Amino acid sequence: MHRTLVAWHHARCRPVGETRVGSEEDAPVSSEEEKNMALVRSFWGAVADADLDTLDELLAPDFIDHSSFAGQEPGREGYKQQVAEQHAALSDVRCIIEDQVAKGEKVVTRITWRSIHDRGEYFGLMPRGTEVEVTAMTMHRIVGARSLRSGARGAVRRR
Repeated sequence: MHRTLVAWHHARCRPVGETRVGSEEDAPVSSEEEKNMALVRSFWGAVADADLDTLDELLAPDFIDHSSFAGQEPGREGYKQQVAEQHAALSDVRCIIEDQVAKGEKVVTRITWRSIHDRGEYFGLMPRGTEVEVTAMTMHRIVGARSLRSGARGAVRRR
């Protein structure tokens, strides 16, 4: 029997597909790890919706964004500013979790973001109405039901 991981579309938090992640013997997930993965899905849902109040609730006081933009403060306030600026430049923001695994207090997520660059300047580029796709791998450390640290590596592609 294979355990399946359902990918989530965070704008509406609904399943969009299934990914095999191994047998139950290979990849057992504790209830605490399930809660941690759900917390990270909530985090990405808040980012996709630019829900800064929910981000305030989810981000630990000493949250650090290891993928911050140039000139961005790596803490909570800098991260929320980044989310607000992205939503000021992009519309139809969609986040799809392609894969997600948890081990203890760490959750690793492979995500794909899609949006339309039609509102404002984005990375120095003026809006052209084109789709932007970002793929990334992120790692969150969950402590006391809050996301403490985040790191991301990814690529941006304009279509």
